[in-house]
Amino acid sequence: MKVSQIDTRQGTNNTADFSHGNTLPYTGVPFGMNYFVPQTTFEDTSWYFSPTSHQFAGIKITHQPSPWIGDFSAFTLSSATGRIDLCSKSFDQVGSYRPDEAIFNPHQISIYDQRYEVRTQVAPTEYGAIFKYSFDRDEPKIIVHIPKKGKFTLNDDQNELDLLVQNFDAHFNDDFKFYAKLKFDRKIQSTVTLHQTNPDYDLMILSFTDTDEINVHLATSFISFEQTSVALSRLSNTSFEDIKNLAQDSWQQYLDLVDITDRDHTKVSTFYHCLYRIFLFPQKCYEIDENDEPIHYDLYNNQVKSGYLYMNNGFWDTSKSVYPLFSLLAKNEYHQMLLGFYNSFLESGYLPKWLAP
Repeated sequence: MKVSQIDTRQGTNNTADFSHGNTLPYTGVPFGMNYFVPQTTFEDTSWYFSPTSHQFAGIKITHQPSPWIGDFSAFTLSSATGRIDLCSKSFDQVGSYRPDEAIFNPHQISIYDQRYEVRTQVAPTEYGAIFKYSFDRDEPKIIVHIPKKGKFTLNDDQNELDLLVQNFDAHFNDDFKFYAKLKFDRKIQSTVTLHQTNPDYDLMILSFTDTDEINVHLATSFISFEQTSVALSRLSNTSFEDIKNLAQDSWQQYLDLVDITDRDHTKVSTFYHCLYRIFLFPQKCYEIDENDEPIHYDLYNNQVKSGYLYMNNGFWDTSKSVYPLFSLLAKNEYHQMLLGFYNSFLESGYLPKWLAP
């Protein structure tokens, strides 16, 4: 099955009261450090996407493996045109779209916001993405939303924006941080920074001179801004189409590991949709330094250490199903995961039961 035939919305029609799978429509690369999910609400909830909603609140950079666990190190990018009422409720900043005309694939997102007349496209990498915004109206804007606690630092000379993100439901280490760098291919004309409540978040509105397209290179890290620069440098000579094709190829390699047939096409489709989800978790919590070596942040001892680390998996659900399958289909990745679990033991004193930072 082609990865372009996978609709990531399968299994996402959920609420806190009733579940059809409690999944999110993740776009990313297999085992990637971040996933990208369209938001349909600004409410403070783990159920922030509904496949039946026509609202579009932007693309959330997420690390939420389950609504029962909640999200952490998350922020949202949205776009707009024209004048924005800064005194209005957050609902007034939400756009609208036609779900049946949108693209929700493992390797790409494409959504046209009818209210603001902007098309948002996302092509993911292991540690970031390229966002492509196409504007059909004047006064283009990109808005960055950081829930609960955020910090913005603008570098005008480089046309870059640094984000420091600190949000999580519960944690033993208040120094746990997430770093992100956004590089724009158009000159930022002006910015406005605000703090809003209900829900509680910081936001920055970036305005640009009239243009029909803005590309944004995103790089992220749990270690430092210096590490985001390393990740960003690896995107410097790549286009949106380059990244989209690489992500598509990475997914296709995994889907091609199993070849099944059945007279009932629905069964085949469901199988490959489930196979796509198999290769989402656990996520990488390690990064690649300037020497192409794996490093990670040991949050038990507040140190950067060499080696692998993984996050976001409940072993009681996966120990008898997912990991035996990895031993057959993803041997190299499985070996790295085991090394990462061992690092979790060395740093915490325990083998992980529910793997999360």
